[in-house]
Amino acid sequence: MPRTRIARLNEERVMHAMGIDDAYRVERVLAEGRTGTTERVTIDGSGPFVRKKIPSSFANRGAWAALAECACPRLPRVAATYEMPDRFAVVYDYVPGDTLEHAMAARGRFSPQEAVQVVRDLCEATADLHAHGIVHCDISPANVILAADGAHLIDLGIARSIGQNPTDDIGSFGTWGFAAPEQYGFANVDGRTDVHALACVLGYLLTGAKPDNDAYNRLLSDAATVPPALADVVRRGSAFEPSMRCQTPAELADAAEHALDAAATTSVPSASSVTTPQGAPADAPNARSRSSASQTRRHKIARGVVIGVAAIAIVAAGIAMIALGVKPLLDRLSLRHIGTEVENTSEIRSESSSSNPFDQNPADVTGGATSTSGLLEVAESGWCVESSGYICYGVGIYNNTSEFAITYPGVTITGRDENGSILFSQDQIVSVAQPGQTLYFGGIAGNGTAPDFVEFAPIEPHDWALSQPTGTEPTFQTSNVSAVPDGFGGVNFTGEASLESGEYESAGMGQIAVTVILRDESGYIVYGAIGFANRPTAERSVSFEVAGGKVPAYSSIDVYVQVW
Repeated sequence: MPRTRIARLNEERVMHAMGIDDAYRVERVLAEGRTGTTERVTIDGSGPFVRKKIPSSFANRGAWAALAECACPRLPRVAATYEMPDRFAVVYDYVPGDTLEHAMAARGRFSPQEAVQVVRDLCEATADLHAHGIVHCDISPANVILAADGAHLIDLGIARSIGQNPTDDIGSFGTWGFAAPEQYGFANVDGRTDVHALACVLGYLLTGAKPDNDAYNRLLSDAATVPPALADVVRRGSAFEPSMRCQTPAELADAAEHALDAAATTSVPSASSVTTPQGAPADAPNARSRSSASQTRRHKIARGVVIGVAAIAIVAAGIAMIALGVKPLLDRLSLRHIGTEVENTSEIRSESSSSNPFDQNPADVTGGATSTSGLLEVAESGWCVESSGYICYGVGIYNNTSEFAITYPGVTITGRDENGSILFSQDQIVSVAQPGQTLYFGGIAGNGTAPDFVEFAPIEPHDWALSQPTGTEPTFQTSNVSAVPDGFGGVNFTGEASLESGEYESAGMGQIAVTVILRDESGYIVYGAIGFANRPTAERSVSFEVAGGKVPAYSSIDVYVQVW
């Protein structure tokens, strides 16, 4: 065909495309950046639609052609495509709803059930793309729409064919914190690239923090925030090495479903399932003496707000942050609650003595008495505010019975502002408290708004939670506890745990929970965190590591171990 004829045809196509382009009425620009402009448009009274104009050098026309062949209702339906002189335009159905990013900003983190449902929907959409040879490459909160019928995956502006090197044409891309390492030149992309992003979205929904946020890993590791089984799915799915991840979206969805089922089984026990073996505190010399003495104590929170009262529940296991106490660290941590004033309960034990540090009132305590009754009491508690506004806490729950073991003892953690208005309220449970035992745990709580006061209230257990101790419940010892720099200005706490006596009567989660409690020089809790390890046996001790961070100054480290 003569060159002039080709030029004329190209010119006609451009004019036709420009005519189509002009026929759409732009209602709103939704997004604009290096990889294109996204608009909400209508045409001849029909719509609305989404029109994306992608620079010609960036456009993967094959991906949009493949999308047109996809049948999944959670993917956009392509209505038209056309070529402009320097841009490729694609028009697809507009899905009414809010982006996941906006929804999270408005309401905060999702429940585990809600988070898994959203990711299940996204896995369905992504699997259809992969079946047609396409990797989305930008699954992120801004590209997920929450509609009336569930989550929808949108915007294939930087999608690539499976096996393609993303740096071949447009350089590194993707949403920082969600994009897989291979998207930045480490390897070609494949389905596992999207699995990485899907796992990061799951972590974002569960923690309320984006993966590049300093608080993300601490929140993901905290039992009060994320059930441990789901946290493990997030970590596996977002592993640096693709071969270590879930290999398909379906595998990730199944793993999340199973983890959710495991968390539900642990957090909502039935009367017939209350057979979890009891936990026991570690035998650090000062930890053991303080534990027994504090079993007969109640405390009052600083500035007159009652901190120890009463009860509650949630599942999981987590790890929080603890670190070396030096003054510069207080730049990131605002210490609010130093300790509590003690008041003896009606049942004084011989182990209690006025020489115990809990009998010394801090100078700034002016609160009223803590009054509790029933089977569970808050023996002691303490907290501080992390730079992101979340609190880091430690608490001891005392089984105030002499004959019953209490399965799933818990505490409700409520944060209030200076006027007494509730800022957050959430539950935390642990495994089993033996008669007369104080069970310790710690972690992160809150929603990012720093409280002025925090209350810890135990939940009165149900009848099914009470059982007769067998006398063979395991107890543990810890040794070689050390604070090890974590490379980020904080520390992790490491050590070894061994089985002191007793035996395991139930499979449980097959682990032990290791709680680290930091105290000031007066013996009051200033910080708490929890980590997990395999169960030790009579023949073999196990090592543990409780992930840390930057924490307030402390004088002593107590370690407590319980079955999980």
